[in-house]
Amino acid sequence: MTRQTGLWFVAAVAGVVSGWLGTHVLAFLTWGNALVWLVVTVLLGLRPGTKSSKALRLGTYGFVTGFSFMCFGYAGDQLLATRLIPFAIIGLVCAAGAVAAGFVTHLRVARSNR
Repeated sequence: MTRQTGLWFVAAVAGVVSGWLGTHVLAFLTWGNALVWLVVTVLLGLRPGTKSSKALRLGTYGFVTGFSFMCFGYAGDQLLATRLIPFAIIGLVCAAGAVAAGFVTHLRVARSNR
């Protein structure tokens, strides 16, 4: 397994763990969960790799975190299977946010290295 594949796998697992922690262990933080997820996103973005590999890694983390957070926290009357498409859309928004946070981190690190 290559280093980038390993980091991608770590990002996916970290997303599931972050989603579960956000609904169970860290539920008292409410909006503070977003700060915890932002810290994890920045840490994943600081790992070495190309721009595209970082974007894929951060997008994966963001999507999996948002999707798993919604699935783990779902307590509605309808079956979870009927909510997967809306949850996936929320996951895509989270992925875009994670990639944007990674881009800002990349710009800050590049500027500080001059």
